[in-house]
Amino acid sequence: FSDGKIYDRAGSSEGVNICTSTKIIKDGVRLLPSVISEKWNASVLSEESGKLFVHYKKIMDSLRKKDCSYAELIEESIALKAGSGFETLEFIANQFARSVKKLLDSAFDYGVKPLFPIIVTGGQANNPQWMQMKTSIAGVPLATTNCADAELIGNALVAYTSLKMYNSLEDAAQKICRITKVYNP
Repeated sequence: FSDGKIYDRAGSSEGVNICTSTKIIKDGVRLLPSVISEKWNASVLSEESGKLFVHYKKIMDSLRKKDCSYAELIEESIALKAGSGFETLEFIANQFARSVKKLLDSAFDYGVKPLFPIIVTGGQANNPQWMQMKTSIAGVPLATTNCADAELIGNALVAYTSLKMYNSLEDAAQKICRITKVYNP
């Protein structure tokens, strides 16, 4: 909820988001109101990133005739440093790097100062090798928190604030959300 705070949420698509009090109006940047009055969420989306990896996983599971975990597939793909698995991960990481650059350039154009590290949520936050590959390719620090599931944390913040356990969503976020690991390029 802080101006300049950047988040990366991945699932079937991936969005790099920045919280801002300034409306960032740029081609390729989606602007939505925040749950906090007077704030905005500007984001750059990669609509196919997660779908691309899921498609690759289905092909590999079919060829192997067994279901492989995402963690195993990522570990194997990164270890080989070649082949379609590595190329898929590299493509997604480069898409992420382009999204980060577009968002940061847009933020700078509007005088918004980005705050690092970028907080990463979603299943990707549970894979250290994937996190390190993304941070190295994008050239920016990434961090994981005590809960990778942004939806669950958001629900908890709203519930605790509604129950008056915290004075505001911002207060709840400061008390509940903790960075547990930072990945540097």
